[in-house]
Amino acid sequence: MILTTNINISDTNLTAKIAPKNQSFPKTVTGPSGNESPNKAVYLLTEYDYKNNGVTIPSPTPQQLVEFDTDKDHMEWAFWINGGLMDNTDEYVIISNRSLQPETDTDITLTTDGQVLKDNLSSNGYLEATVETIIDNGDKLNKLTIKFSKWLDAKTVHVEPFRKTPDHDEVKSHVQTTALKAPAEIINAYWINQQQQFISSSGFATNISLVVISLGLIGESIVLSMHDDDAGEDNVDDDIMWNNNGTYENSRNLNITARTTIMSFQVESISSPAFSSANEPLTEGDALETYLKITDALLDPNNADDRFAPLLLVSQAQVTRIFFSEKIDNVFGSGETYYAKIDTVYPGMMAYLVAECHNLNGQSAQFSVMSQDSVLVPTGTKLPLIEDGIEKTDFTAVVINDFAAVQVIFQEIGSTTYDSWLASLMPENGNLEESILQVSAIVNSINYDSSETFKIVVPITRFEIYPNHKVYKYLIES
Repeated sequence: MILTTNINISDTNLTAKIAPKNQSFPKTVTGPSGNESPNKAVYLLTEYDYKNNGVTIPSPTPQQLVEFDTDKDHMEWAFWINGGLMDNTDEYVIISNRSLQPETDTDITLTTDGQVLKDNLSSNGYLEATVETIIDNGDKLNKLTIKFSKWLDAKTVHVEPFRKTPDHDEVKSHVQTTALKAPAEIINAYWINQQQQFISSSGFATNISLVVISLGLIGESIVLSMHDDDAGEDNVDDDIMWNNNGTYENSRNLNITARTTIMSFQVESISSPAFSSANEPLTEGDALETYLKITDALLDPNNADDRFAPLLLVSQAQVTRIFFSEKIDNVFGSGETYYAKIDTVYPGMMAYLVAECHNLNGQSAQFSVMSQDSVLVPTGTKLPLIEDGIEKTDFTAVVINDFAAVQVIFQEIGSTTYDSWLASLMPENGNLEESILQVSAIVNSINYDSSETFKIVVPITRFEIYPNHKVYKYLIES
């Protein structure tokens, strides 16, 4: 018996991509070893490997050359940047034809996520690109003209033409490595305190740091001048002098070593020669509105009057912030201590009571933690905590470098108070409770309360190891 099947394919689309027998593969590419934006970088594929069904053809016939030249229209281009998140061979960006687009305002390289970096580079890593074939001295060649983003400043970019997938091998002769440099530009400049936090104001006689974010200036030196924004009778802002090993000058050089350069700065006492040129007398309650001017031969002279890093120098004594924190020593390898703010504590937990101050160095701060409800203690009552093994309700610390901090424990694990707190926060009905707290500090005879409340709760899962080697585990199932 003969079986027959009638298939109507009139409404069926059948497509197949058949690779040509004669294919052109990249062999040698030329391009710049360095490129300064806004100049475009030009890459040219000057030599090819010709293959017929995968077999190299060292001496193609004229007819084969015609087919090889036609096949060059299938060539693509890709790039990746050096190191880190694009080390894997499958991490690259395929370059498409792109008309000129504006720069994004955001640094596209600031991420620790490889996929995010790849997406950023794909959408904003280059501003313009032309992928084409050209005739050069009678030869058909593949050409890429591309303008990279300024945010790739000081990056090394690897550019590669490819047929199937990029080799992602920077030593190959068809991969061109280019060191990129952006036009000289100050992106931002601002001040931070010893907590590495942005500040808009500071007291006197303390240490802060200037952060300068720049492009195109690594290895260069810029000139910083500091000024009082309150102009004198001559309508010229007064200079704030820089202390240079005991002598006072109206400017200071800063060597740019990276995209982000940090410089320590000592705000001196009110009576210091640093502020002797300031127009208004500095008495209690006065403030200086200061700013920086940054100059360098490489910077656009049209921006010479730009003002950076505004900072209000206040002369009155004040507490600016009170909070719970965890302590991190040798932050960023600087040798400094960092108090990381937290808003939740647990029974048995060690934490720090911290006050951030202006013009109060050497003064004592007396802390207390006040209950805002009756969950643990009566409302408005000071919470008993442990300092150096002793239960207290008041804790004292000295202000050093604008911070006063004292270590406390929210009751010893296994103590009667600790057990009663757990029972209050985890009642028999199974509903978890939390107690709202507020930190206060008396400094220089003035009482300051934290601007926000904090809470103490039972952790969902928590292990505590006590000096008697007992391990306590609390697990509350949701």
